[in-house]
Amino acid sequence: MVDGTKEFQLTAEPVRRELLPGLWMDTYGYNGDMPGPTIEINQGDRVRIIVTNNLPEGTSMHWHGLEVPVEMDGVPHLVQSLIEPGKTFVYEFVVHQEGTFFTIRMWVCRKPWEWSDCSSYIQQPRTCPPSTETFA
Repeated sequence: MVDGTKEFQLTAEPVRRELLPGLWMDTYGYNGDMPGPTIEINQGDRVRIIVTNNLPEGTSMHWHGLEVPVEMDGVPHLVQSLIEPGKTFVYEFVVHQEGTFFTIRMWVCRKPWEWSDCSSYIQQPRTCPPSTETFA
């Protein structure tokens, strides 16, 4: 938490991932993995996601299904310039929804694996009601 804002650091980078035993894939990911880390936040939180691009090409992040200000939506050449290699972009917004969502890398696919970098985020309601389920 920095000045009342939940802050997360994501680094977009090439990743080598074992999909099945002995089956490896070179892909793009965040923070050394694909899918990237799960971001857990609460409805009403102000969040800041600092994205550093260590990919060999430009990128951006689209918060799929999330209501964010248009300038934070990550659509390149429409609402945001690409985050060029070696550069950083800061996404900052207040979370209005609750649910489970995901991010995708927004850029024109030139290779089939370019869409593979993603991350999920779970947005809890402001207050979670106590569970009424019992487990034996």
